[in-house]
Amino acid sequence: MTILDATNKLFEWFSKNDVFRLTSMPDKKDDLNQVVLITENPESDRAVFLAALDEIEKADIIRKKAVDFNVYWILTKPLSHYEQTVAISPHTAFYIAEIINKFCDILKDDNDRCNIMKISEKDIRNLGGIINYLVNSNTKEVAPNE
Repeated sequence: MTILDATNKLFEWFSKNDVFRLTSMPDKKDDLNQVVLITENPESDRAVFLAALDEIEKADIIRKKAVDFNVYWILTKPLSHYEQTVAISPHTAFYIAEIINKFCDILKDDNDRCNIMKISEKDIRNLGGIINYLVNSNTKEVAPNE
């Protein structure tokens, strides 16, 4: 497992929880046991998650506090309050718009057509929805569009 893998799992955790707890008492369960259900390398997985937590803390998304035998990483604010800014090249904007607009043509629905000059969060979300649909079309387990 890489730090990137662990970071993604932690972001999933923090999307539903405000606090992540690790304990230094070997006989006690902590939140890592809920994130990594089965492991062949518990010590190295723990180290990877600690490194990932450090990276998230450096980004000022969480703060670390120790209490007794527990260490807590606490969200500074809900994940939904964070935004990212992404620069998109004209080539990438064209590609995004082309995919979304072709999908709209297939659906015969122009409500979500993409303006190549104004790629928005909605367009990226729609692109994710299209990918989700295509990936899950055989299993019929399409996740709801959030």
